[in-house]
Amino acid sequence: MSKGKFVVIDGGDGAGKTTLIKQLEAEFKQRNILFHDTREPGGSRYAEEIRSLILNKAEARNADAETMFALFWAARRDHVVNTISRLCEKGILVVSDRFDSSTYAYQIFGQEEKQLEDLFWVVRNHYLRGCEPDVYIWIDVDPHVGMRRRAFQRDEKKQPF
Repeated sequence: MSKGKFVVIDGGDGAGKTTLIKQLEAEFKQRNILFHDTREPGGSRYAEEIRSLILNKAEARNADAETMFALFWAARRDHVVNTISRLCEKGILVVSDRFDSSTYAYQIFGQEEKQLEDLFWVVRNHYLRGCEPDVYIWIDVDPHVGMRRRAFQRDEKKQPF
């Protein structure tokens, strides 16, 4: 059995990541391709607990970039070990709504924490050992369009990462 591929769909808020993944899922099912969609933060039991902490605790809104960086990487490591790598080993195509590219975009670039950039690469190399994405697909949408779309999304989807 060949190893499954790991694809990341990323982009700004309201870019259409979830919509694209749903369309891909329908296409893959039609073609009888084994497929699993997942998300970040989340994607495994423990990572979903961390997601809940990030999204639902008032204190999380006051967390600095380093704290968020650590939480996202903790969730990601569990996601990689308990979901992504296991599915890929079974030959299943895994498509993730966000991944490490979002951590880079939000914590390093968005929160202007350039001092985390070197740590990002060290942690990435250590935590993803052999489970790096095969491809990243970045959906580039005008920020104003994304914000308009985001205004119509349910509350959890409005949380920026």
